[in-house]
Amino acid sequence: EVEFKVPNIVHYTWYAHHSQPLTFKHYIGALSASKILKPDKIFIHMNISRPAGPYWNKILALPNVEARNEGLPRKLLWKTLIPNETFFPQDFSDIGRLKYLLEYGGIYLDWDVFVIQSFDDLRKYEFVVGREQEKNISYDLLSNGIIVASKTSGFLAMWAETFEDDYQPQRWVYNDCFKLTHLPTRFPYLLHIEQSSLHKPNWREINKIWGNETFNWKEGHYAVHNFYRFREKSAWYKANYGAKEPNEKDVLTMNNTYAAIARWILSL
Repeated sequence: EVEFKVPNIVHYTWYAHHSQPLTFKHYIGALSASKILKPDKIFIHMNISRPAGPYWNKILALPNVEARNEGLPRKLLWKTLIPNETFFPQDFSDIGRLKYLLEYGGIYLDWDVFVIQSFDDLRKYEFVVGREQEKNISYDLLSNGIIVASKTSGFLAMWAETFEDDYQPQRWVYNDCFKLTHLPTRFPYLLHIEQSSLHKPNWREINKIWGNETFNWKEGHYAVHNFYRFREKSAWYKANYGAKEPNEKDVLTMNNTYAAIARWILSL
């Protein structure tokens, strides 16, 4: 019998105003996790009771979804990190994902992640993240958009402690991705890094996801991070769709990788 170190629990965070809607992006991401991972539980950690938009009911209807209105996570471990004001709303998600992985363990996913195949092989490790880009391209970077972690992971605990020691909310990605990237150079034995199966292509190759280029996403990928907010950086997408946020009708005729994966998920 296979021994898993990480429970099959999925975590999402949603920290927003009541008027901010969940969209097709959120639904198709959660649908991929539900259908492929078949998790024992999908937790949605929120600061409100009910998000706006028609897709909320669709997400709630997925198996084993539990929405939890727990307020804004201002504290990690024993220290309050975010006062009443914050420079970036995403600070709450950066703290929340670590807080709930420390509490439950499991799989944290950004909403713009398509799950492509089972994470069972990844759940055999104490802690897993993926490389987003290499130093020879620009700078070395691991991503916190997908985290697979045991709640007793030593690496997860050390990463959380760096927030306590040196939290700089005014520097976006400093505490989450930069700290995450530099810690493994000292403690490589405490984690497993997927080099290309979680965040490749990355946002610098956005045309392979949102444009008229393509790649073999069905092989060698546990997930495809679609970098939704960078979609307009694809000249092809911007020329054809502008700033449009695609819905389930759009992806039926849209000719790019994002739509192809969405159609595949909807067909499962």
